Amino acid sequence: MKTKFLLLIFFYSFLRFSFAQNYSIPLGGVGYLACDKLEEAIVSKAKLVKGWDDYELNSHALKRVKFYSTRLYYNFALVQFKNSKETYVFCGISNNDIVLFEVMIETGESPGKMFKKYISPYKCDCN
Repeated sequence: MKTKFLLLIFFYSFLRFSFAQNYSIPLGGVGYLACDKLEEAIVSKAKLVKGWDDYELNSHALKRVKFYSTRLYYNFALVQFKNSKETYVFCGISNNDIVLFEVMIETGESPGKMFKKYISPYKCDCN
């Protein structure tokens, strides 16, 4: 019984980790991509769902937030911060977290706090 339970936990962890880390499959690719290549693939192959620029966010830290979705309903976010020229990629964001982020931003909540709560846990494992 204990062995079956441990085996089940192992397979669950393996499958969850494998899917979470292999973000190129929803974009129609194979293998892993560097962050800049992943960003290019998202912009060219995924559909822009919603986005906010600097003047809409009215944030001290966030410059731009854009959500993208693939045909397989796999969601990405591309985020730029005011203190960096890099674009950061977030993978596998749940539809609920996208909706909650949007609703909270529209009601005047702090974009930085909403980013931490609804987007930052989904940071892609790319370099």
